[in-house]
Amino acid sequence: MVKKDFAVIKTGGKQYLVSKGDEILIDRINEKKGKKLSLETLLKKSGKNLKIGNPILKTGEVKGEIIEEIKDEKIIVFKYKAKKRYRKKTGFRAKKTKIKILSI
Repeated sequence: MVKKDFAVIKTGGKQYLVSKGDEILIDRINEKKGKKLSLETLLKKSGKNLKIGNPILKTGEVKGEIIEEIKDEKIIVFKYKAKKRYRKKTGFRAKKTKIKILSI
């Protein structure tokens, strides 16, 4: 289901489809909790108006606020070599930033 007003933003090399009030998890950005952000906007639709950037729209089209910084789920990395008695198990937890979209 496509929302009435939405935008496509780019952050951390990834693109996200967002609308006002959404909370999204993005790769960690080094800012304080509660800080307001202007996000790179690639596409914006409000009502019947559709704006497409070339490659991005002007800065400040989409505004967001940092809610918190969390760690993602653990990813298990297991290395193994057959018949050599080599086994190595490590884990990795990516740091993420939770953002709330304030306006489009």
